[in-house]
Amino acid sequence: MSTIERKAHCLIKGKTLSIPRHVIIFDTETSSTDLPNGEKLHELKLGWVVYVRSAYGRHLEQEKWQFFTKPSEFWSFVESVITPKQRLWIIARNMSFDFTIVKGWKFLRKAGYKLKFFHNAGLTTIITVQNSNSSICFIDSLNWFRESLAKTGERIGIPKLKIDFETCTFSFLSTYCKRDVEIELANYKLFVKFLHGNHISRLTYTIGSTAMAAYLLSHYHKTIYIHNNKEAIELERASYRGGRVECFQLGELKNGTHYIVDVNSLYPYVMRNNLFPCKYKEISHKITPNTLRSCLKDYSVIAKVLINTPQPAYAVKRERTIFPTGKFWVVLTTPELKFALDNNHILKIDWGVIYHQAPLFKTYVDKFYSLRQEFKSTGVAEYVEICKLLLNSLYGKFGQKADIWEKIGVCPNEPD
Repeated sequence: MSTIERKAHCLIKGKTLSIPRHVIIFDTETSSTDLPNGEKLHELKLGWVVYVRSAYGRHLEQEKWQFFTKPSEFWSFVESVITPKQRLWIIARNMSFDFTIVKGWKFLRKAGYKLKFFHNAGLTTIITVQNSNSSICFIDSLNWFRESLAKTGERIGIPKLKIDFETCTFSFLSTYCKRDVEIELANYKLFVKFLHGNHISRLTYTIGSTAMAAYLLSHYHKTIYIHNNKEAIELERASYRGGRVECFQLGELKNGTHYIVDVNSLYPYVMRNNLFPCKYKEISHKITPNTLRSCLKDYSVIAKVLINTPQPAYAVKRERTIFPTGKFWVVLTTPELKFALDNNHILKIDWGVIYHQAPLFKTYVDKFYSLRQEFKSTGVAEYVEICKLLLNSLYGKFGQKADIWEKIGVCPNEPD
């Protein structure tokens, strides 16, 4: 059996509700200059930053605000609130933009910080740096809330101000910027209060990892074993294709009555009411349709099969995901295999991976669905949205792939 570098292990149950003690939230406003190549150069015009220290031990809760017009003023404020040997979280909406505007790399390098982790893809940004005295983690608030700041403000009852950037005064631009930070701060506090007050989980860097922390803390009842069998992992990856959005009719619908329908919590419903793989059992190269049907009564299975289907029911991933008809090889998971067997679509089975299975997510879904309904009935809109996010953010963590970093050279005069 060939293996990958990852060690086989079990997921570890969560033990803590820890919340960051030291947090900075900031926002910037910029002036722009048109460049000859058609691009725009953005430079800092003004910004607001707030530092929040949670109460712990003998320390009382603290909140400190600062207005700034130069990157150096922002970093002087950051330096003034750093606590030795404790991590500082710095949060902004669209962090990659604001981090660039305050010349983050320049000032961090000057202060002796080295990069420990970097992820910037889609709407997710995580940057961690460390020097001999302290560490800082830069987090985009979009990691948790994939919505406009105006939507956030509306949800929590602090409306975002309207502005005409061409005609506004410097004073009103400052007020506008500070309001944005006030919205972010209030939303952060609500989020932390929800997690801690309802004994949900510790706060982590993304909504997905926070959902996983919540699962491992209170809903991890059946041990999940992570194997390192290379062949099985390759088949698992081949079976992972995402969801389906299909337009079955194009054009204007003129005749008859038409309805718009939706399913409440579709993915959580599937999670709650089905069994899922929890432990690798074996690889089998001797599977017939009859033995597969028998195996599926007690186990989960992923298998590479040759099918012949008149229905566009099976996803095949090439440059994009397609749903062909006819005769072709495809890797299918447990419910797809059951459907294929019930409809006599399977002609041949090449090989498959067999797993022990269990109801892994019932209590997790029940918890957050009931909380969501409770908050909806009492009109607590800000918590309704958080419950929805946690319900729909857990399943993706089980299919997540780690970034693979490759050193391509050395940068002269760079401390890292």
